[in-house]
Amino acid sequence: MSNAQAHEEVGLLTSDGWVRASLGAGKTTAAYITLDNSHGPSDVLLSVHTPIAAAAEIHTMTMEGDIMRMRRMETAPLPNGDKLEFQPGGMHLMLIGLTSKVEAGDDVPVTFVFEKIGEKTIILKAMKKAPTNAHSSDHKMPAPAKPSEMKNKMDHSMHDMVGHDAK
Repeated sequence: MSNAQAHEEVGLLTSDGWVRASLGAGKTTAAYITLDNSHGPSDVLLSVHTPIAAAAEIHTMTMEGDIMRMRRMETAPLPNGDKLEFQPGGMHLMLIGLTSKVEAGDDVPVTFVFEKIGEKTIILKAMKKAPTNAHSSDHKMPAPAKPSEMKNKMDHSMHDMVGHDAK
């Protein structure tokens, strides 16, 4: 499935799916996708997993003052007629403990586990940056910090669990 195409399964429509290619020897990366439940019953995303990582977690990001905070979400409700939009700067999927480097162009299987419709595996393409057709986040990201300003600020691209608050 290309990123511009959509895939429908049991009323669930998926689009804009991609995984960020890993940086250097980094052991984490993020995945993004839109899950559209326009035609299915209300459901709950319980978990996510992929064979390329030891763990996959649902995360959300919020600004607290001038600090970006990332928090793990245990589940994510998906009411009928609503969408879950996993995007840079907002809710996203963290892939932690990568088993190998994720290269641009790789196909990455990601399995979404729902309360009602069960497991659905979607193949996401690895990319160095967001595809031009991907939806951007509704919230504005702060301008990139200069290296001298990055002390005490979270660098999401080299994620190592620092700055996480359990929820």
